[in-house]
Amino acid sequence: MEATLHAWSALPHFIAVARAGSFRAGAEAIGATHATTRRQIDALEAELGAQLLVRGQRGVRLTEAGQRLLAEASEAERHVAAGTARVRGLDREASGRVLLSCEPMLAHSLLAPILAEFTQRYTEIDIHLDVGDAFADVAGQEADLALRIAQTPPEGVRAERLCPLSVATFASERYLTERLADAGPRGEGLAWIVHSDGEAAQRVAASPYPAAAIRFRTDDPDSHIALARAGAGMTVLPLLVAARHPDLRQLRGTWVETDRAVWLIINADLARVTRVRRLARHIARAINAACPTAS
Repeated sequence: MEATLHAWSALPHFIAVARAGSFRAGAEAIGATHATTRRQIDALEAELGAQLLVRGQRGVRLTEAGQRLLAEASEAERHVAAGTARVRGLDREASGRVLLSCEPMLAHSLLAPILAEFTQRYTEIDIHLDVGDAFADVAGQEADLALRIAQTPPEGVRAERLCPLSVATFASERYLTERLADAGPRGEGLAWIVHSDGEAAQRVAASPYPAAAIRFRTDDPDSHIALARAGAGMTVLPLLVAARHPDLRQLRGTWVETDRAVWLIINADLARVTRVRRLARHIARAINAACPTAS
């Protein structure tokens, strides 16, 4: 039986509830009310003549019919997303919105002046900036562009390798002035700011300052920078990021070139769209120009 207009309008409610596990959470996910979502799904079940969800005090679970419908609806959702991307790809105007995903360290320490300059030049292009650690699904329309630090980009996307990621140990100039001269040859008397993963101790042991004490553990990149600038100790930072903080000084002999790089990931269906193409070129040029060299 062909889907009616009501079935099409009810499907987003069904998909949201099936994925969220409850009517309330599903309704919130699509910006609808609990009552509206329940009414849409009740009508959809009546129209199809099949029960899709089993309601319970702890939420809902899918029936066999619901599982089959969710699979088909999810496939249709992917086709609609792909079709939408191709239609948007017809846009040749330097205007509209670009969805840009970026990880926190790059966004907070590097990207702001680059984006400010771009929007001053292109006054009709707006940017939606999504900052987070997770890889945005560029192919699935979660972002038009994504900026990430990685060894390799995800499969199935168009990606450009920008600046290679080199890191070094940094501390504030005041900290080094007050502490470095009196420190021992292996870093005795100095302090480390490290990540909380299990390999932090091994990285410290392999550094030029293995005897320095680990005093701070945090996975927040902004906290590493803030603590180092406040004189709390030494931390390892990408040269590309540390260059934005002139009050941080690199400790000699600590430069390391990693196997990672900054990658610009582009939605292939939108690569020729003027607004996306111009922002991608602007970001690539700015980051490559800022790429530092070892000292």
